[in-house]
Order: sequence, then C-alpha cells, then structure tokens
Amino acid sequence: MKRTLFSLLAVLVLFSLYGEKCWERNYNFVSNTFTKTLNNKYLHVGAESSNSAIKWNYFQTDSEGKLEWDSTAFTPSFTAKPFIVATQDSGYIIAGIDNGIKFWKYNKFHKLIKTRTINYTSSSDKVFYSLLPTNDNNILAAVGSELRIIKLKPNGDSIWMRKYTDYFAASELVSFDPNSSNYYCMAIKNGTNVLIKFDGDGKIVWDKAINRYAELNCQPTALTVTKNGDFLITFGAYMIFYMADQNGNVMWRKNFSDIGANAYCSAVTATHDGGFMTANDVNNRFGCPTIYLMKINSKGDSIYTIKNSTATLFPQKIIEEPADSSFVLLASNLYADDTRVYKFDSINHKISSVDLEKYLERNLTCYPNPFRSEVNVLLKSFQTKIADVVFYNFNGEMVLTKQIVIGTDNINTYDLPKGIYLLKLNVDNKVFYSKLVKLVD
Repeated sequence: MKRTLFSLLAVLVLFSLYGEKCWERNYNFVSNTFTKTLNNKYLHVGAESSNSAIKWNYFQTDSEGKLEWDSTAFTPSFTAKPFIVATQDSGYIIAGIDNGIKFWKYNKFHKLIKTRTINYTSSSDKVFYSLLPTNDNNILAAVGSELRIIKLKPNGDSIWMRKYTDYFAASELVSFDPNSSNYYCMAIKNGTNVLIKFDGDGKIVWDKAINRYAELNCQPTALTVTKNGDFLITFGAYMIFYMADQNGNVMWRKNFSDIGANAYCSAVTATHDGGFMTANDVNNRFGCPTIYLMKINSKGDSIYTIKNSTATLFPQKIIEEPADSSFVLLASNLYADDTRVYKFDSINHKISSVDLEKYLERNLTCYPNPFRSEVNVLLKSFQTKIADVVFYNFNGEMVLTKQIVIGTDNINTYDLPKGIYLLKLNVDNKVFYSKLVKLVD
C-alpha cells in the first residue's frame, strides 16, 4: 500500500489487513522520556526507586524497541525527573536536578566524558523543564521556578545563561524553523499564561497572553508546534486546548473533557499533516488510568480516539516518525519499574487492547459503500435515535455536517467529490466511525 495513504482519512482504515506491523515492548525500568539518536535508535532515561534508593537509569533500544543495553547514570538525593538529548557528535547529554543543575556528557561509546554542576541561586531553582537541541547544534535547558535558560555546547560546556525574573513555571522549549535560531516556551507572568518567543541569544522577542492563570487555575501541561509555526497549548487537567499562530495570536480554544472523567493530557506531538496527536490518561491519575490517543486536525476537530487499557501506566511522551508517519508512544508507571513503548503506524493505528474495532466492524453499517450520491446509516441498538454526522476528507478537513435519524434519513452527498472519506457519528455521547469511498457520479 502506498505511503500516500498516511493522510488522516486513510488513517482510519484502522483494522483492515493493510498497514505496517505494530509492536509493543516492555522494560523493567522506568523511563520518563526518550530521544532519538542519529542512527535511529532510542535512548531512554528515568528515575526509579529500588531498595529505598533512587537511581537515574538509562538504556538504549534499536529502532524496533528491542533493548540493547542499560546502565545507571546517577544516584540522586531525591526523586526528580531526568532528561536526555542526543547530540550531533553521536553522543548525548543527561540532565536533571540534584544539589545543583547537573549535566552529564557521554560520547558515542557511552563513556562519561564530562560532568557539570551549576549551583542554585535559590531553592526555587530545583525544577528542570526541558532539554532542546538547537538549530546550530547546541543544547538549550530550561530550569527554575523563576525561569532560567542555559545554552550548552554538545560537549557540555556552557555558552550563556539567562534569567527571566518576571516569568515562572515554564513549559518545554520548542522550535520549528530549521533556518531560524528562535525558540519558544510557555510561562506565567503577572498571573497570565503567556507564550514567549526568544532569539538565539536568549533575548525575549515578544510574549503573548493565552489566558489568565485564574481562569483554569493551572499551567499548561504540554506545548508543541507544527512545521508551519502554529502552536498547540494544552491545559491537560481540564482537557482545554488552545491553538496560536506563529505570532502568538490565539486562533481557537477547544474543550475535550468529554473524552472521559478526570481526563488529563500528558503529551502531544505535531503531525505531518498540520494536526496533532495527543496522549491522554482518563480516570484517576493515581489509580488505574486508561490511555486515550486522540488525533485532532489544525482546526481543533477530533478525528478519532484510540483506547488502550494499561493498568497504572501513564503516557509520558509521543512522537511522530517522519520517515513513515508512524507514532511512538512511551508509557510508564511512576511508582514501579515498568515501562512500555508502543509503535503503531498511521494506517491502522493498532495498539494493544484497542476497543474501537467493535464499533467499526460490528455496530456501524454504512451502505452502499462505495457510494455515489447518498449514504444510509444503521447502528445496532441505536435505531430511530437522532445523531450528528460529520464527513472528513482525505486531508482531514470537515466537509459535511448533518443531523439525522438513524435508519431513517439518507445522507445527501451530491456536493462531495470522488474520494475517500471518514464518517464520524455521535449519538448519546458515543462516537462511531466508518471509512467510506465515493465513486464518480
């Protein structure tokens, strides 16, 4: 099957016999985050407790998630999330907080060649937010309740450090333009959640208000940016998402709390089509969460969700692989040595315990399919119910909306051109999907 099927609509051929093989890997380590190396492997790092001691373990897998080696980087005095980033010299840097801001530089043979500690200026500095490779092959680190950004060379030497006394509680750092040294993050300023643009020397170019902190009483849980420079800002505790353009102007605000009780957005990645994939856990974050992956387009429309019951695993990070538009999801238990990594492709999106299949294959029937001008919908146990129907085209754009009585009303599609479509049907707060093909009239 051709790679052109990696668009949003072909994505919804979820449980056909087509698509790349998906895999799931389990590790007896905690991973808080991972980075991709220059030779397409994955480096993980995480903080775990063992025999009353805390360790920062790190390990490497191949491109299919198979464990190659593991080691212990450090034994800190308290539990804090470490970070890892690959460097252009084929090595990597591990960083975190422990009696100072710590950096460990490893070469490509996994040998520790340098350590660096930057002393705290106050107890509020004991927070580490982000490591980001820059377009000039250096590294940026964001730390401190009062925001500080540190720029490092790949060998771990510092280039400069800036402190921003008016900004607190930053998000991760992001960048999008390979020809620019600018980068961005979210922070709190004077009671307002703001998006900040920095130049390559760490000077603030602008900050733009997204919302008042008191409006949601929380800071953003994730920030990501498309290749076009549009930002998705998630306030995960309330499943409220904002989209801002490359100048920081808010374009839309959407509430996705209907995904489930106590839903929480933990991770987001931009996708090749200008949309986003979000990783969310539902129900009690300190109980037994269920991970929902939710694909949304650039307009904030929910295209589909995928459910994965994981028994106490929480999503940590999700990325899209640019080579084949597949996704890699990291989920781990922060209170036990248990990590799983899933890879699923953008055609069938199949990961373990997906329960969407029954809705696609057993309950929802659309006929005729392929169709020419009209479509009828049958849904077991929902006959004569009023439903909202949405059609999405091959690019994930909403092209038709209609309210129907299931089993009674035909859907007129005269204005739709020939092509592949996703039908999304919402009835009694339940969502169902079907892939349709329209033939030429």
